[in-house]
Amino acid sequence: MNQKYEPELREKIIRLYLEEGRTLNSLTEEYHLGKGTLRYWLKHTREECDEHTGQSHV
Repeated sequence: MNQKYEPELREKIIRLYLEEGRTLNSLTEEYHLGKGTLRYWLKHTREECDEHTGQSHV
């Protein structure tokens, strides 16, 4: 089942992971996410950040 999440909620969860050091497990359990969903969000957030800073990961 594809579930839509509000952008504000995605940003909050990503911030909890990146800034507060929360684990994938704790966030996926608390917010009822699939681990793949959170990994996907993180990957695309990194790609967006790289585009804005001109960096690339090789």
